[in-house]
Amino acid sequence: MRVVIVPSNQLIAVADWQSTGLRGTQSVTVEARDINIPKAFTVAYSPILSGNALSYSGKGSYARYFTGVLMNCLPATLLGATESGIRLVLNEFNAPIAGSSYNAMSDSGAARYEIGRLCSTFDLLVRAAEYNASIIDSAAQEGRMLESEERVAIRGRATQIMRGCVDIVQALLWLRGSSALEKNSPLEKIWRDVNVGARHGGFAKLVPEELEGISALKGELSSLTQMY
Repeated sequence: MRVVIVPSNQLIAVADWQSTGLRGTQSVTVEARDINIPKAFTVAYSPILSGNALSYSGKGSYARYFTGVLMNCLPATLLGATESGIRLVLNEFNAPIAGSSYNAMSDSGAARYEIGRLCSTFDLLVRAAEYNASIIDSAAQEGRMLESEERVAIRGRATQIMRGCVDIVQALLWLRGSSALEKNSPLEKIWRDVNVGARHGGFAKLVPEELEGISALKGELSSLTQMY
């Protein structure tokens, strides 16, 4: 796989974003047709991921940390959405629980337990993201490349952050009930966005977990994928 730069006026949009979530991203499918690009104008994707595509940029530069930064940016957006979902539910904790004797959800020990559990779980996910960021920051300040094992571990933790966000948002729906899935509900939009975003190709289909397993067993990482 190789990467090229194509002028936007030579790209053709062939499909709109059809997913149920992340509708505001304006992501579209584009094609470049009948464009002659010399091989010298292309760059292999693997060196970009590993940080070998660019010459030394000096300490403090993040130019060579594409994989690390990518694996932080995407989970960060889901963490923000998940945090918003938690706040939405917390703001409604004084509402009564239909079909029960509780005049407010805050009177329910079970509801208090669940929202507390979700807040603690969310805090752990944030700490995992901060740990990933600290590894990238340290490498950038030291002016060294990330080792393959470090990049694999960062991707593995990022995947667990994504999965954790999905689990939290799903649990919030049990607290809010079916009204949370009404089309105009902010929590419904968060639910769609988080579920779609977490299935990004960099985190889906159990590849990151298998790659982490290969790394733990000291196997050949490239036998599975170049995406690390």
